[in-house]
Amino acid sequence: MSENHAPAQTRTLVGWRLVLFAMGTLGQMAPIGFFSTYITTFYNYTVKLNPTITFIGLFFGLTTFAVMAPIFGTIIDNKRPGRLGKRKPFLLLGIPLIVVLMIIAWMPPMCPIGDPNYPPTAIYYLIVTILVFMNQALLVSTYLSMLAEQSTEVDNRVKIATLQGIFSIIGTILSILIPIILESKIPNKNEPEWYTPSGQYLTSTLPVYGIIFGVAGAIAFIAAFAASDESFYAKMAVKDQPRASIGKTFAQIVAPFSDKNYRYWLGNAFFFNMAIRILIVILIPIMRYVLDLEQNQNVWFFLAIIPFALGGYVLWARKIKRSGLKASYGMSLLVNVIFAFVAIIFVIDMPFEIKFVLGAIVLGILISSLVGGYLFPNPIVSTLVDRAPTEMRQKADALGRGLSGSYFGLYIFFYNISQALTNILLLFILPEERLKDPFFILLTIPVAGILVLFSYLFLRRLDLPHKN
Repeated sequence: MSENHAPAQTRTLVGWRLVLFAMGTLGQMAPIGFFSTYITTFYNYTVKLNPTITFIGLFFGLTTFAVMAPIFGTIIDNKRPGRLGKRKPFLLLGIPLIVVLMIIAWMPPMCPIGDPNYPPTAIYYLIVTILVFMNQALLVSTYLSMLAEQSTEVDNRVKIATLQGIFSIIGTILSILIPIILESKIPNKNEPEWYTPSGQYLTSTLPVYGIIFGVAGAIAFIAAFAASDESFYAKMAVKDQPRASIGKTFAQIVAPFSDKNYRYWLGNAFFFNMAIRILIVILIPIMRYVLDLEQNQNVWFFLAIIPFALGGYVLWARKIKRSGLKASYGMSLLVNVIFAFVAIIFVIDMPFEIKFVLGAIVLGILISSLVGGYLFPNPIVSTLVDRAPTEMRQKADALGRGLSGSYFGLYIFFYNISQALTNILLLFILPEERLKDPFFILLTIPVAGILVLFSYLFLRRLDLPHKN
């Protein structure tokens, strides 16, 4: 069944349109992935901003993302189709900003020595972080809500998700690879402050990479724009639609929460994305202070874990075809839980060579299980949109509005509010005096495993057809 307000016709993405639309995932993943992977490391260790401010800033940024994504989703659902379509114009609004923000994020005023609470730096960081996540909310809520309308067939959605998985892997690899390359070029990992040679290298190099990631993200979203066809709206009898009040708008935003099945999905997304956030934030500190990697050892370590990521993609893509979305996703979560607790082994003192190999295996398997998390959500949410309660569909039809924007918007809300709260959790585990403490850095991995276990318990309650 297609999105409520779209005509009852079959639509699929094939050929170059399939590839270009899926490429939008690269824009969704790579720039924000690079930002999320290195921003706390850069501001905490190089800019020397108080980590309390850094984590609180990310909390506000992700909360802004969480709040604005469903609002944008609802605004997009309510928009009358125009010359460029219904959802596509919103992509054009966010594309220029993604380039600008990815550059200026790495050009803050530095904190004077001994003043980690320097107001100009703190204010600059807070404003840029909030703008980065607000623009991401606009782009992602638009792009994700388009899937249910561009493709109405389950098999085609799985093909799209498979290609999106490839671009997710590419985006994730790039967003991790560049920080690792940066780490390999730092003369002294123990002196990364802005006034040292290591810090000066970072402050001069990061804006260049910001340009690269910003432009790559813009091109990816332009590709998704070009591949999308919203001409079917021209064949619809569009109803006159009064401007919704703020109260009605928020009621529409939270409407999917009345879907009991969807609430189980939101519970899963909440805990799973808390775990992902932890692993993203502590990746570089794990490599620096737990595994004790130096310069080019970082690159070799990264090359050692790439096969796990690629293998995970192949494994879960095949598993989906054989066992369906729910069973495959559940297995990936259990693998993640097991190896999150295996990571405790690094509290044992061991030779560097053994630590290197075990680190590559454990982190590689953790990453391979998370790759599945990029494959499953989009087709699952699209299926839940199709299976929305009849009463909810009837209300949407009566108002001439869709459900896709609200469903994906509320999902993005939970996705980001969970990551926002994770920064508060990390603030307690890794205050300033523990930033270089390998035990507390390592402790975050089994904490992430517990969160993934909670997400698995919610997934078990989710009702999905076996073939989906």
